[in-house]
Amino acid sequence: MNQDPKYLSYLKFSSLGLEMGLAIFAGVWIGQLFDQHFHTAPWGQMFWALAGIGAAFKAIWRSLKNLQKMNQENQKNDPSQRPD
Repeated sequence: MNQDPKYLSYLKFSSLGLEMGLAIFAGVWIGQLFDQHFHTAPWGQMFWALAGIGAAFKAIWRSLKNLQKMNQENQKNDPSQRPD
């Protein structure tokens, strides 16, 4: 197995798709439970589905910020990767 720290650092981003799918699924599921309990269909499910989509976009944003930070650190440590 490759023990390169750069290789291992990118493994953090491999779970992004799973995190997005689970956030949206959880939002829809909570919305269904909310609508069943309070008889507010379809508003609860739409609200919680949008909340799940928002959580998925937040996960993307957080991952992009982490990637940007990691790239900046790599450029500081490796002068050959700096643009001229």
